Amino acid sequence: MIIDVNGKKVAFGLAWKRLVGGGTPESMAISRAREHKSVLIWTDDEALQVGLLPAADLTEKDVGAVKVPVFAAAKIVSRIPGLKKNVLLALNNPNKTGTFILVGIYKGKPRDKFDLADISGEILEQKVAEYRDLLKNEPFDLIGDVRGIEGIYSTPIGVLAEHADEGSAMHRPKAQLPVRKVGIAVGIVLACFLIAKVASPVIMKKWRDYHDPKQPNPQKLYDDVIAQARLTPSLKATDLGPWYQWFRELPWDVGGWRLAGTSCSFTPSALMVCAVDYKRALTQGTYKTFVAALPEQWKHAYKFDQDVAHVQVTSPIGLVGKVGQFLDQAPTENAVTMDFGSQLQGYQVAGKFTITPFGLFGADGIDASSLQNTYKVATWTMDGPVRDFELLGQFPPYALVSSISVVVQSDPQSTIDNSMFKATVKGQVLIRG
Repeated sequence: MIIDVNGKKVAFGLAWKRLVGGGTPESMAISRAREHKSVLIWTDDEALQVGLLPAADLTEKDVGAVKVPVFAAAKIVSRIPGLKKNVLLALNNPNKTGTFILVGIYKGKPRDKFDLADISGEILEQKVAEYRDLLKNEPFDLIGDVRGIEGIYSTPIGVLAEHADEGSAMHRPKAQLPVRKVGIAVGIVLACFLIAKVASPVIMKKWRDYHDPKQPNPQKLYDDVIAQARLTPSLKATDLGPWYQWFRELPWDVGGWRLAGTSCSFTPSALMVCAVDYKRALTQGTYKTFVAALPEQWKHAYKFDQDVAHVQVTSPIGLVGKVGQFLDQAPTENAVTMDFGSQLQGYQVAGKFTITPFGLFGADGIDASSLQNTYKVATWTMDGPVRDFELLGQFPPYALVSSISVVVQSDPQSTIDNSMFKATVKGQVLIRG
């Protein structure tokens, strides 16, 4: 489905396929396009993935009438600054009331079967649940304009037009040319071949290099990913003191609306972005009383969703570093298991402290069998009363933070591992592979 979004053509509902097998990425993409009868695709010279516009949305006969670029919505979402590697976008379909659009990004790439258009509310709910199950405990951003989805941050469809650029533009598969142009192209190729037969070996080598590009080198792809990851901001668990103090100073009541919780994510822009939720608690509490009692700095940062008010703010944090410094000083897997793992086990009397097995870091979509000088990553989780934040100050310096959430429980049983304020903190540990 192609939709006009503020003057730009944006495509939804693409099939996203990995490019595996012989040949160059472009030739494999062309082969996929033939299979799906797709006349517009997204790929590039080094991509190992192709996005295919369904044939029903645009035919070979009609594609010539398209005089402006068409942008792949999923690629736009994957390139919006400040979002996590995992993003789910849920939108109302502006072309058909009562239907919805869904775009899912997984580990920085569009996810097949999660780029959907013109779907029912039932399917939307089902796919959101599937996405949560796919990620398990991994953090993600949930954005869009569909009301009623828990945790969604209000985002209009216009954001796609704002971030549509050359990197998300679709193109016709190079092999799909009119017959007349194919004949001309064949003639040119034959002429060049005859010239090359009598030319010097140097010219022949240049010819082969130009027309037979090499497959992307997995090691180079991986090294490029790591080089980019090195520049990403990072935050240590031991530097959450300012955040904890900020949380303790949040207003408990705002015009008859009570604090219900907060959900925060450390973003690539080095900010801790938080959604602070207030729930209507008193019959006298109204939208007007909430707005009237809002702190001045929140006056333009709130939105209502029935009896819940969401306030979007940034919270203070400690010193921000770069991932590169932690890669350079990365501990061994055994050291993390013996030191950090044992520490988490010792804390389990006060809550749930866990760490996942290590997996390859930064190699999504890359053939990892021949990679050298790799890194691994594991996710740690703290789940317990908010007072457990004091334990984070004793974490090792290589324990990084990615997200924090606190839920205010209405009727808690106060125990050593439970309280009115239930906190979940997640982060990562990086090691040399």
